Formats: sequence, C-alpha cells, structure tokens
Amino acid sequence: MKATAVSGDLLVKIGIGAGLIVIAYVLLKRTGGVAAQVAEKVGAAVNPANPDNIVNQGVSAAGAAVTGNKNWTLGTWLYDVFNGDELAAADKAQADKKRREAEAELLRESRRGQLDTDVLSVPDWSNFQLYP
Repeated sequence: MKATAVSGDLLVKIGIGAGLIVIAYVLLKRTGGVAAQVAEKVGAAVNPANPDNIVNQGVSAAGAAVTGNKNWTLGTWLYDVFNGDELAAADKAQADKKRREAEAELLRESRRGQLDTDVLSVPDWSNFQLYP
C-alpha cells in the first residue's frame, strides 16, 4: 500500500485547530465557575418560560410606554383582546343599571305629576250652595 503525501498547508491547519482546542480547554478549566455562571445567566435571559427574559422585558417596556400603564404586559393585553375587559364590562353594566333606574324614577315622577293635576285636582267650592 502506498502512502499519499500530506501537504504542509494541511499540517498547519491541523496544528492551528489543535492549538485552539488546547487553549479553549485551559481557559475553561481556569474560569470554569465564571463560564458556568455566564451560561446560566444567558440561558435565563433567553428562556421563554422566564417572565424576566430579555424579550418580555423589552415588549413590556414598549407597551408601558405606549399605554402609560406601568404594569402593562403582553399576556394581559392578549387576554383582554380575546376575552374582553371584565372591569370595563362591569362598569358598563353598572352605568346601564343606574341609567335604567334614573329613567324609571323619572317615569314615576311624571306619572305622579299627571295624577296630581289630572285626577286629584281640587274642585272649586266657592259657589257651592247647600240650600238654594
């Protein structure tokens, strides 16, 4: 079997790759605790289940700036869009109830006024004679 020649360029590339691997290994061994902490923080910052992730913080800050509500979140906004704003619906129902009560009271007052003037008017007894 005949061995093929290896070019010098390939040997240089293999040497550089091996050197980088050794350097990375040494750095990880010396700063292993720091690297683990950095990896943990980066993982938490991009974790979609974490409410303090970087995307959620950005979206919440933008929503709060637009609406003026410092407690604005995308989740509550989506809930309100698909389920309606329960507080606004309760306020509207309360206002409708008060309006109906006021209309009923006005109707009662107007009916009382008609009864007082139409049915229960006081007759004029000034010309009444018992014995003519």
